[in-house]
Amino acid sequence: MRRLPAPLLRRLVAGVGWVVIAAVAVGVVNDGEGAALGAALLILIGLVALTEPRGRATCLSAVTAAIIFAGDSAVRAAIGRSGLPGGLNVAALAVTVVALLGTPLALRAIVYEFGALLSRLADQTVLIDELTVVDASTGAFRPQYIDTILPAEIDRARRYHRSLTVALVAVDGWPQIVRERGEVGAHGLAGRIVEQLALGTRTVDKIVQLGGGEFALVLPETPLEGAEVVANRVQASASDAAAVVLRVGLANFPRDAVLGASLLAEARGALEYARAAGLLVVDRTLLGNSAL
Repeated sequence: MRRLPAPLLRRLVAGVGWVVIAAVAVGVVNDGEGAALGAALLILIGLVALTEPRGRATCLSAVTAAIIFAGDSAVRAAIGRSGLPGGLNVAALAVTVVALLGTPLALRAIVYEFGALLSRLADQTVLIDELTVVDASTGAFRPQYIDTILPAEIDRARRYHRSLTVALVAVDGWPQIVRERGEVGAHGLAGRIVEQLALGTRTVDKIVQLGGGEFALVLPETPLEGAEVVANRVQASASDAAAVVLRVGLANFPRDAVLGASLLAEARGALEYARAAGLLVVDRTLLGNSAL
């Protein structure tokens, strides 16, 4: 179990100490006659300190509470309602006033330390997220890794004189889906699509979630003919499973392009052609001569 950071632990101990002192002092002053008022004021300034830790309201509430409590105790003593010998218990009253003033300051320090801790945790979460290659919720590679995966696979294909095909898969009407289902629902839909893409491909094939309802399939050692079979299979299964329309654009190395960015651009061109022509799977050759 992880320990609390030392600064936060010290602030917690100080804050609890102040609250205990204030509570005890509230019970002592006027032999408990002002306990209800003191407890209410203590709760009030505590709430203000926790909701407005950086504002002037905290200090103002503490000063006001101290003045109210001191005034109430003085009035009780003046009219002879105090049960303590000698009227007003000045020492207990002073302790109570100091406690009421100090409690919100201690609570503010706790809130500040908690805020700093949460900020550090958020920064660490962002860093871990950036360093994580695969999205845990979908199982696909994160978008930025397409710039690493694709060049590496092209270099391997070039070295061993093998074919490589990229399939760009996209959901029709993705912005409308996001508006209707929300970000959480759309992300769940993306997860179901990735699951179907994984079921229809090999373990050596790589799935990259590009965002905006688009996914890239990097198919090593796969000629265009084999990629078309894969594309038709996953298009049908994923469309049925997710109840959406998927379209696929294909581009091949080295026939259509020899660089990663260019190959992806050629696949995107095929995908746009599929959308315009109302087709489901389109090979880059349908667009005419390719630019290597």
